[in-house]
Amino acid sequence: MNHFCQQASRLASDRLERRLSLKETLRLNIHCLICSSCRHYADALRLLHATLRKAHEVEPAQELPAATRQYIIRQCQEQPE
Repeated sequence: MNHFCQQASRLASDRLERRLSLKETLRLNIHCLICSSCRHYADALRLLHATLRKAHEVEPAQELPAATRQYIIRQCQEQPE
């Protein structure tokens, strides 16, 4: 992985946690236009993040023992968004 790909990977990850500056956004977008590996990585990272966020909205199956359900609910509530 070259320096530009390392930087793009970091920016793709940072984008999930904070708003990138205009310069960072342009750097990431331009790199992803020319590098399909980083484009796929950034897309997969965004999809994974969205999927995990949605997992917090799902209720555990009712057939689980009550203690297990409560444990799962507590763990999901303790996770930062």
